[in-house]
Amino acid sequence: MRMKMYGKPLTISENQWLSMLNDRSVFREEDMELIRTLYYFPDYGSSGKELTGVLNKASHSLFNVQIGRLGKRIVRKYPDV
Repeated sequence: MRMKMYGKPLTISENQWLSMLNDRSVFREEDMELIRTLYYFPDYGSSGKELTGVLNKASHSLFNVQIGRLGKRIVRKYPDV
């Protein structure tokens, strides 16, 4: 089962993405591993269950926490997005 994708466009520029991806206070190594893994899935998305197997994690709920924390760090860096 695929997660629901929301259609609201992001207002993050290419330069902002590059800055965040290179800033380890925003994208930590485990976040980079997750993003690199998602890149190789069809349409760049996966279920938590799929990711759990590929990344050898105990539970997919860990990804919910990880993504939530990453989102907060992104908003701290770029509060207007």
